[in-house]
Amino acid sequence: MADYMIVTIGVQCLTFLLLIVTIPLVVFRLARGIRIYVTILFLTIWLELMLSLVLTQEYQAIGDVTRMWKYKNSLTFFEVKYKCCGVLGPGDYVVMGGSTPNSCYKDSSGKSEDLYTTGCSTISVQPIKLTVTVVVSLICKIIMLIALVIYMIFLNRTGTPMRRWTWLHPAVRRESPS
Repeated sequence: MADYMIVTIGVQCLTFLLLIVTIPLVVFRLARGIRIYVTILFLTIWLELMLSLVLTQEYQAIGDVTRMWKYKNSLTFFEVKYKCCGVLGPGDYVVMGGSTPNSCYKDSSGKSEDLYTTGCSTISVQPIKLTVTVVVSLICKIIMLIALVIYMIFLNRTGTPMRRWTWLHPAVRRESPS
């Protein structure tokens, strides 16, 4: 789950750095740079939106739990957070010849009446909850994108010459007939 957080934070930082690039482009009225920038900003906002949609979907934890059990890693994280015990239930520890860990009990009490009876393979996991900050961040970036598009329209109406595609890439320029 930490990998998801790292990817999300990385995309957030990338988009924030792109927003900082806006200032010199607007101050120096670099129409060509703004056009390229708007395209890149749109793509990063789209990536961030898709990432937030994917990372907020629930999935069954059976793959994670069985992999951890296979390699004899502790299931303490799942057992404490999701109030479950073992892969299929508390009997897994007995079959493996061990004792039931305290993480399988409510408040680690060790009392038989506090034992969680469901296995951790039956739980659903949501990697990241879609928080208000992500939504607000995304809305701010979309507003910035709309403001840039409006500014570009304003630039074109105030006498800044409209550039043709030939100005964007020298290989596309046509030689004038002599």
